[in-house]
Formats: sequence, C-alpha cells, structure tokens
Amino acid sequence: MKKIVLLLLLLLPIVGCNRPQAVSVKADGSHYQVQFLVDAAIQSGMSEQQVRAQRQMATWMENDLLSLLTRAGYKASPISSSAKFKGGSGSYLLLVKVVNYNPGSKAARMLVGFGAGSTSIDINYQIFNGSKQQLENRDDGVGSSRDWNYCARVLNQRMLATLGDNVGK
Repeated sequence: MKKIVLLLLLLLPIVGCNRPQAVSVKADGSHYQVQFLVDAAIQSGMSEQQVRAQRQMATWMENDLLSLLTRAGYKASPISSSAKFKGGSGSYLLLVKVVNYNPGSKAARMLVGFGAGSTSIDINYQIFNGSKQQLENRDDGVGSSRDWNYCARVLNQRMLATLGDNVGK
C-alpha cells in the first residue's frame, strides 16, 4: 500500500506539468482548419546527399506537424503550394521554410559527446488567417547535441503554440 501511495506521489508532479493544449474548437463547436506547407528550400548548389537529408527532414517535419495539429484538435491538411489555400472563416495557413539545416555528425555525437557533431535547424514560418492577412512572421531555430528529429519536434511544438496564440484573431 505504501508503495502505491509513494508511486502516485512521484507521478503527480509529472502529470501536473502537462501543458494544456490551445483552444482549437470554434464557438459553434466546429474545428479550426489549418492548411500548411513545409518548404525544404532545396538549392541548386547542394550535393545529392544534402538534398536527400533536407527532403527527409522536411518530410518528417510535415508528418509530425500534421500529427501534432490533429492531436491538438485542428482539422489539418498539408498543401503543395500556398495558391491552394482555400481560406474562409476559421481557416489558417501556416507556411514553413527551412532556412538552414545542419545534420551534424552522428558519429561525433556518439563517440565524443559534449556538443560535438551537433545538429541545427533554422526556419522561417508565417501564419495567415482565412482572409490571407498575415498574423505572424517569425524566424526560429534549434540546435542540439541530440538527433535532428528532436530539433524538428521542438520547432513544430513552438509553431503549434504560436498558432494557438493567434487562433480567433
């Protein structure tokens, strides 16, 4: 019995630290719609390996962003170009452009540690409302000695929080 009480007391701070999700439901009960585009920003001077890595990261970011938006209660869908944004009341457009991506060296991270071989992702993202009025234009970036997935997830979570701050404007 004491072990159960102790376990519950230890879990309480962890459960209590969970941040509530942004409101993603309109007053009439319908969900806000978010269409988004993740631009990998492939440039002509990149090597084949860089292009592959950049596309892999952008595709992962897009899939993760779709998952995060859906779990937060938004009706989310990726689009292939900003011209395909439908707009309308309760709709938002999120444009994400990868400005810089440094995958780092996984071997250096594993063998050396202490920040060696760190990875970084820098992005610019813009949020537009249904009448195509810009609500946000931010530059953001994350660097870490963890894998690139961690950096992409942190950026996606920050974009979700910023979107939540702008919903209803």
